[in-house]
Amino acid sequence: MRLIFIILLAWVAFSTTLIAGGAPSTYFNIYLPPNNDPVQRNVALIVTAIYDETTFTITDDDADGDNDDTVTGTLSAGQSYVLYIKDNGINDDAQYASGGVLKRDGDYFIINSSKLVFASMSTDSDWQHDFVPSVNKTSLGGKFIIYAPKITSSKRDLNVFAFEDNTTITISKISSVPTTATGYTNIDIDAKTIVKQRTINRGQDIIHHFQDGRDVMETGATYMIESNKPVSVQYGALWANARDGGGYVPSSNGSSSGDLFYFAVPYQSNGEQEIRIVSWDDNNAVTLERYENGNWISMKSWDINRLKPADWIGK
Repeated sequence: MRLIFIILLAWVAFSTTLIAGGAPSTYFNIYLPPNNDPVQRNVALIVTAIYDETTFTITDDDADGDNDDTVTGTLSAGQSYVLYIKDNGINDDAQYASGGVLKRDGDYFIINSSKLVFASMSTDSDWQHDFVPSVNKTSLGGKFIIYAPKITSSKRDLNVFAFEDNTTITISKISSVPTTATGYTNIDIDAKTIVKQRTINRGQDIIHHFQDGRDVMETGATYMIESNKPVSVQYGALWANARDGGGYVPSSNGSSSGDLFYFAVPYQSNGEQEIRIVSWDDNNAVTLERYENGNWISMKSWDINRLKPADWIGK
């Protein structure tokens, strides 16, 4: 079965306010490990601005003996600075990634900015995928900005999940030319081009229920996802070459802890679909369901105690 579209109902109580993993901020500490193989799956750091006139500094910590990847600059809204750790004289990535001095020890970065930015890491490959934080600092929102890194064979996908009926989603391309090397992306939000638009209802998505999100992202381009009601967004290899990725699933309250989750588990090889559920409370009744041919089908139920996990592994 190619379609795996799942709703998770978990009654979880929590007393603290949680923000999304990878949420925008003005300060980050990030370590980028080198690639393990000399196959040009080069590793990059990506810093993306939400607002115009955002000054930033990427400091390459010199504890490893080099700081060649230190950068200071200014970004406009939606613009990214892409930094490959193979460049600038020292190759901190895998062997053969560049012609620089090979160190292959990765890089530890400190990022400071005058306004909120996103910071992420990526490789030039397929397979990887994760959920994306919104500009409102949670994983549920009405605006998302995503840079599509280089690929090897299949385009990156976008999936959007609605939590309310009559949710209209607009996917726009805001870049003028692709950026696939170290440097600034070329974007113009005022000249954005609508790529896909769709109205979906509660529990629906745009890869399995509809097909708008499949192969929608051009390599090196930047996209903006907007909606009239809060949605969650997943990106990466979600349809073809969908392997090895993972991440924390956002709930209906925008954090990674809640009582209602909509998500899809990408599929390529048997046994590579895994779901882990962890409870915050005792006697927590959890139900896992999948959507198929217009119906929700029960897959499994658990009664989980505090800080205990429950696992589902696809066959």
